[in-house]
Amino acid sequence: MRTPSITTTTVGDSSGINLTKLADGVVVGPPAPVAPKFRIAQPGEAVNIGRGDAFQHFTDVKGASGITGVSEDVLAGLKPGQQLVVDAAHFRPGVNTFGTGEGGGVGVTKLGSDALPGQLNGIGVFGSKQQYVIEFSQEAVISNGVQIRADWPSRSMWSLPGDTTLKGTITVKKVQ
Repeated sequence: MRTPSITTTTVGDSSGINLTKLADGVVVGPPAPVAPKFRIAQPGEAVNIGRGDAFQHFTDVKGASGITGVSEDVLAGLKPGQQLVVDAAHFRPGVNTFGTGEGGGVGVTKLGSDALPGQLNGIGVFGSKQQYVIEFSQEAVISNGVQIRADWPSRSMWSLPGDTTLKGTITVKKVQ
């Protein structure tokens, strides 16, 4: 087994690629990206996402892919009502700041995956952003050391801090 030691250097002026020089002179780069782990849920399968309240984040195919790492092609191939299960989700800083308090928060709700378009419009989720729903449990939030903020509970509006990774059982469902 090689033991990293001595030098870490950045190659190039602006590349930002960190290389590590090992004691035996071998230079290694960052690990290759890991493909996301996911499975398509069976029809009618009730996926156990964990204990506590369920939270949902509604988004479009590009957002669902960016958050879960699952390719847009796989997500687009789902039929309405079909879902897949992932083991992690990374929520980057939000761009829709409606009702999320501080800038960069990611809006989530407890309306459920069966929320009507009018309900979603009422919390600032419009059009194509109603196509997919990412669902996770309160247990996933707590076990990852994340604090969810109640921004407007009477309208079912909460937010995660931007740049949050949740690990656990998380579902992605194609709504329409």
